[in-house]
Amino acid sequence: MAALAGLAAAPAQAKDRTLVKPGKSIGGIELGQTRASVQRSHPLGRRRASATTHGRRLSQTWVSSDGGAQLVVIYSGRRRASKVVFVSSGLGPWHTPEGVQYGDPPYKAVGVSRCTPYGRNSDGSRDYDSDYDDTSCERHYGRKGWFYVSFNASDSGEVLESISGFSLSTRRIP
Repeated sequence: MAALAGLAAAPAQAKDRTLVKPGKSIGGIELGQTRASVQRSHPLGRRRASATTHGRRLSQTWVSSDGGAQLVVIYSGRRRASKVVFVSSGLGPWHTPEGVQYGDPPYKAVGVSRCTPYGRNSDGSRDYDSDYDDTSCERHYGRKGWFYVSFNASDSGEVLESISGFSLSTRRIP
């Protein structure tokens, strides 16, 4: 009985609003989730987000109350029934369950998420062969969509220094 009383007194575990689950969610937001559901979840603990529209797509940028984390969500469809088609982390303490986090060296992302690094050629086409100018890393999760990790380059542009963001998309980013 005392053990049960101890469990009842334990505080509820706080929701981790900056958790990235590759192929599943970013900040608790999943691909296909309705706009109404996202609004009710209060991403990053803030009630309202700035919003812009682009035809039938709506983009919302959520910012934590302390300004230390950002999240962009893009929806497609009609009004509050529209669904998430893209979600991306911006600045902030984003991290995966394995401990890969914003600011880590790129090799950590490649190892944990098993994504394929790529860069861009001068004509904008993808380059999977270069070892030095890879700016992103992608992995396809079938019907679940695509997972991306972006990297910051050094001032010279020749060395990748750190992870700069995580993204999920229903479509492959060209």
